[in-house]
Amino acid sequence: MKPDELMRTPATELLTEASTLKSTDPVSKAIGLLNESGLMEAFADDGEGTTWIVTMRDLLNVDSLDAKIASVMHKVPRLGPNNNVRDAAALMHEFRTRSMPIYRDRKLIGQVTSPSIVARLLESEMPGKISSIMSPGPVCLDVSDPVSKAREAMIKKKVDQLPVTRKGELSGIVTSAEIVFNLLPKTARTMKGGQRTGRYDESLGTFAETGVTTSEITASLRSVYQDMSKRGSNYSVVVGPDGVEGIVTYRDFLTVLTRKVTSSSIPMYMVGLPDDPFEAETARRKFQGAVDLLRRSVPDISEARAVIKMGETKAPKKRYEVKVFLAHPRERYSYSVRSYGLADAFDEVNHWVKEVVSRSRPRKGRGHNARSYPEDFKPETAPG
Repeated sequence: MKPDELMRTPATELLTEASTLKSTDPVSKAIGLLNESGLMEAFADDGEGTTWIVTMRDLLNVDSLDAKIASVMHKVPRLGPNNNVRDAAALMHEFRTRSMPIYRDRKLIGQVTSPSIVARLLESEMPGKISSIMSPGPVCLDVSDPVSKAREAMIKKKVDQLPVTRKGELSGIVTSAEIVFNLLPKTARTMKGGQRTGRYDESLGTFAETGVTTSEITASLRSVYQDMSKRGSNYSVVVGPDGVEGIVTYRDFLTVLTRKVTSSSIPMYMVGLPDDPFEAETARRKFQGAVDLLRRSVPDISEARAVIKMGETKAPKKRYEVKVFLAHPRERYSYSVRSYGLADAFDEVNHWVKEVVSRSRPRKGRGHNARSYPEDFKPETAPG
């Protein structure tokens, strides 16, 4: 399926069953659930409009298997029936997850995952080599390094796989799942590590998996995906004449779609984004689209900035003031708008940009939408 067509596809068309937990469940239950299901993430719903996620990488942070998963989980946006694959891909890429929950009428109906998106994307051959999307120069550890070093590197770099080398040559792979599953309370004979705490001082030479999924740096996107799918792997280490050249995960494949959302090469700053991650990501994407559109007719724009202020109100609806500033070598352009919805405000920005593009030259000064607001509207000072 072509990327543009896939991005418009409703996310519900790729719906799969989601694993769920309670925030009060112990870490040991989360580990057991992920181990049995073969998944890397599970969701928790507080019943009050917030969804939390616990990932394999989150579980690397636990000190006790008796701890509640509330101590390591974090909030994620909710997708709805009106969201498309582009929304899901952008959010997964932004929040570094492999899945996003989908709701209908405040009820969790399932999830959309990065493997399901990539599978649909690569149903047919797609131009390009794996080198175009891989993460180059990944952190590689030596076989003499302890497991604790791998764990610390994964947490710091926010990755789930690290190649292991011996004298510079690829020797194995260590994954977050392998580390987490060896923390299970009851240790079988076939499991590495001791009961409850594991052996973090064990060398990667004996701990790391040797059956590494690899691909040549000249391989096609589709052939690498097919090999990963066949092996049930979440990664492929990319090798070339000089050894390990990079690593590719499903998140890297999503860049084929997310590049179309975040394609601007100029500095873009947004101050005062709301705490709600989905609302923030929607505003960011809309502003990015407006900036990219404007640069088609005003290519000398050197910087774009949006300042968001939320007004004081007792009403359930939030009122926003958005000011946009565009830097140009010879002059500076600005626009401001007020709206009860942040997405609506950036839609107004987009309309202004379209007017600018139609005239091929932006006008200076302030613009306003047609809505009127009470005199008691007083924007707060934006953070930063």
